[in-house]
Formats: sequence, structure tokens, C-alpha cells
Amino acid sequence: MYFDIVSDLHVDKWDYFEHEYDWSKNKVSDIVIIAGDIADDIYTTVIELEKACSVYKKVLYVEGNHESTKNYDNIDYSKHEISKMMSKHENFIFLSEQDCIFDDLVIIGATGWWDFKICEPEITEKECIECFDTDWCPTEGLQKEDIIKNITEAAYNDYISIKSKIEKYKDKYSICIVTHTVPHKALLSNNYPYNIKHAGQYGNSLFQEFFNE
Repeated sequence: MYFDIVSDLHVDKWDYFEHEYDWSKNKVSDIVIIAGDIADDIYTTVIELEKACSVYKKVLYVEGNHESTKNYDNIDYSKHEISKMMSKHENFIFLSEQDCIFDDLVIIGATGWWDFKICEPEITEKECIECFDTDWCPTEGLQKEDIIKNITEAAYNDYISIKSKIEKYKDKYSICIVTHTVPHKALLSNNYPYNIKHAGQYGNSLFQEFFNE
């Protein structure tokens, strides 16, 4: 079985006249997996998801951290709003809320978020949190400590969700896990070497456990 895979489009950062993503032109298979960070704005995100649904037979999606940029006081808000707005599209599957089964394969997913520990021991949790910049988070009145708490709780909740699904399916299906963040520091891009302290903000160390599955 083949899938098209796309991530980190960040369409709101582009000049649309030059860089609009062409879902039809880039289509190779009938199924696309979109692994988050479509846009900072959930309405722009939904517009792109609807475009994908008009081209593909199935659209599988997990939200990235950027979909929650304006809602770090309630990280689940963006997920629930996108889910509601996309509920009319029968070919859309939100992997954070619904698993997708194809014959002997099940696809499960979650954002993953960051526990700020994925680069340890090269970068400590403390160092990573210290360099975490909250200036780009427009949620007024929310302190950095609150944002860190919300993010790490989301990271743990996603870990528990995926862990429970693996237990549910591992004796019946081959399992494909889709996340936005990387599950192991070895998978970090060479653009984020360990001497850059914010590299710890790109993954969830708890997900390393799933390699054993």
C-alpha cells in the first residue's frame, strides 16, 4: 500500500501567488497523510484540508504544534475545532481521534508534542526549557511556566494514547504510527545539531519506547 506524505506546509508563511501548494499536481496515490503544521491559523488549516479532501480518496491528518500557536492556554482547542469543521468530509480521518484500518494494517497517530528531553544528555531538559522562546505565542497573560506545563502534559497524554492503541492492535495488525514530532533524536535533521539548545523542542523522548514494537 502506498501513501503520499506531506508535513510542515506552513501555507500562511508563503506568497500564494508563487508558492501555493498544488494538491493535484503532487498527487501520486489515492491516500495522503498530512503530519501537521499546515498553518498557524485553524481556519487556514481547514481550507487546505478541504482542498486535500477534494483531490484524495482519503486524507489522514495529525495536527502539528503550529495549529495551536494561538491557543497554548488550551492545546486541545484547535484539535477539537478542526475536527468539528471537517466532520462533513467523509474521506477525512483525524488520526488523533480516529484510527484508520486497511486490511492487516492500522494507522494511528498523535502530535507527539515535546517533553524537552529528546536530546539528553547532550542537551538537558533545563537547558532546553531555558531557551524556549514564548514571544511568538500570542496568548496574553499566559506565563512561560504555564505554556511549558501545557506542552509537557500534551506530550505525556499523546504518549499514553499511542501506548494504549499499540496494546489494542499489536496482536491483530501491523501498526503505522504518524506523529508530527520526531520520536528519536537520531531522526533530527542535521540542521539541528546538539549544540543548538532548541533542538530539544522537536521531539518526544517518550515515543522512543515504541521502536520496540
